[in-house]
Amino acid sequence: MNHITRKLGIIGDGQLGRMLAQAANPLGIICAAINPSDGMVRCPLTGRELGHGVRTLISESELLTFESEHIPLVMAEQLMHELPLAPSTRSLVAMGDRLGERALLGRHNIPCAAWRECHCADDVRLAEETLGYPLYLKRSHGGYDGRGQWRLTAPGELPADLLEAMAHGVTILAEAHVPFVRELSILAARGREGQMVFYPLVENSHHDGILHVTIAPAPGAEHWQQTANDWIRAVAEDLDHVGMLAIELFDTGSALLVNELAPRVHNSGHWSQRGASHSQFENHVRAVCGLPLQPPQVNGITVMLNVIGEQPVPALAHAPGVQYYWYCKAPRAARKLGHINLHGHDYASLLAQVEALKPLAGPTLTTTLAIAGQRLTTLSR
Repeated sequence: MNHITRKLGIIGDGQLGRMLAQAANPLGIICAAINPSDGMVRCPLTGRELGHGVRTLISESELLTFESEHIPLVMAEQLMHELPLAPSTRSLVAMGDRLGERALLGRHNIPCAAWRECHCADDVRLAEETLGYPLYLKRSHGGYDGRGQWRLTAPGELPADLLEAMAHGVTILAEAHVPFVRELSILAARGREGQMVFYPLVENSHHDGILHVTIAPAPGAEHWQQTANDWIRAVAEDLDHVGMLAIELFDTGSALLVNELAPRVHNSGHWSQRGASHSQFENHVRAVCGLPLQPPQVNGITVMLNVIGEQPVPALAHAPGVQYYWYCKAPRAARKLGHINLHGHDYASLLAQVEALKPLAGPTLTTTLAIAGQRLTTLSR
């Protein structure tokens, strides 16, 4: 490689951008991040303001990446005319829209829930007749963490905000219910020359549409690993994707189906900061900067706990065995404010660590710990 990238620009300045910068720093790569809302460019590690607008980001960067698919496409396209962008806008478009995802999956015969495209109330009624209940309605673009989603359980009045959204031109994806036994996800990194590294399948537990707990590797999921690897490779190669990507999956017990795709580092991969030799953030930086990818070596079991909606007591960050990440955000209901990684070599020891955190937890983290505790209790038997 003739040139080693030393300056990486990130579109988006949230916690994912910060963790990318933390992973880039030991590699000798300095990051700058732009807030798409106000145009301010900052150092993700210090918060120091570097200037304003895309010209500032360009001056601070040699190439670009993004932390989330929920960024203005026009900004990404403007920037990619100035500097290389990885992943490209092909991935941003395909995985930033649920209908685009379904088209991508269909090209490779990758199974997902039955679905219909809806633009008006009559479309929703037809979806109810053909797909049954419960019926899940999701904004095709822009919804995440349960936002922009509706669940219908029986015939009746449609939610007013759903009707309003469609009246304003929002396309809705209607999905049939999948009777799954658990949710999984697969993450992989793809480099510029097509090389790939895969992370083990992980098991995810959601509450109110938000990820609360990840267990890595997923217990008893080894038989699904090759299928998941094949699917994520097909998606990555179709888009010539460079960087990390994730696929959320439903495990029905007898089949595996895709739920959603993400062209980036993913919340269900945060465990890799503790449980893998090379985290998802490091391999994303390596991929987009043209550095060799590092196959993640996994030893033991990691439990990732999201801290949602409440500012934890300081003692939580210093509890034995806790690897703690705080996002420096103002507390707000349903907002991801941080996460905790716990590591062990058996489920019983992890259960003990979870139980030890309960006296330090507020109401929402108490719910997260209860979810983790219940699952680890089952796995310990």
